[in-house]
Amino acid sequence: MNHKILIVDDEEKNISLMTLLLENAGYTVLSASNGAKGLVTARLEHPDLILMDIQMPDMDGFSVAHEIFADARTHDISVVGISAYSSLELRQRALRMGMVGFFQRPVSHEFFIEQMRAFLPSSKETLA
Repeated sequence: MNHKILIVDDEEKNISLMTLLLENAGYTVLSASNGAKGLVTARLEHPDLILMDIQMPDMDGFSVAHEIFADARTHDISVVGISAYSSLELRQRALRMGMVGFFQRPVSHEFFIEQMRAFLPSSKETLA
């Protein structure tokens, strides 16, 4: 099965790197450069997984995830929080609100792909 993954991140270099890694692993990748575009793309494309940057201007990743989980069209999409800054509080908040996982950048390429496989619907475990 060719899984579709949406990356929501305001940093183009982050989108480019994750896209390269995911496409090389055989996934279809969509991207959005801010939270509002991420919501629209999630509603239109209904990806299997969303990689959500937590710290974005205008609408942070927690706000976007809240909207995704509250919308009947998108509430079943798995969301993983991503941040260059990590703390136990951020991780716990992400998991409490319904994200299936959270990881801090930078991460090794092998670990990243391994984690994405675990977060996809066929593996639906909560990992942090």
